[in-house]
Amino acid sequence: MDNALREHAPGVVVVNAGGARFNVGDPITMTPADVIATADATPEETLVVAVHMDAINHCVDTRADLRAATSEPRILIPLDGEALGLN
Repeated sequence: MDNALREHAPGVVVVNAGGARFNVGDPITMTPADVIATADATPEETLVVAVHMDAINHCVDTRADLRAATSEPRILIPLDGEALGLN
């Protein structure tokens, strides 16, 4: 993924976050550390939009958890139903 992000240099990356888990195994959606690593792998002008948090009961990482983990202004954490004006 890191190579693809660097090669294609997207302006916006939308990631499913929340650290959703089944009873066993690794998370099936991104954790706060994964979201931060994604932002680190993109060009400085790329926005990373973290969605899917607080959406289902097996998402153990909340919006508040992600906000507490990073102050990176390029990581956007919209509320449910919030519209972002991205160009």
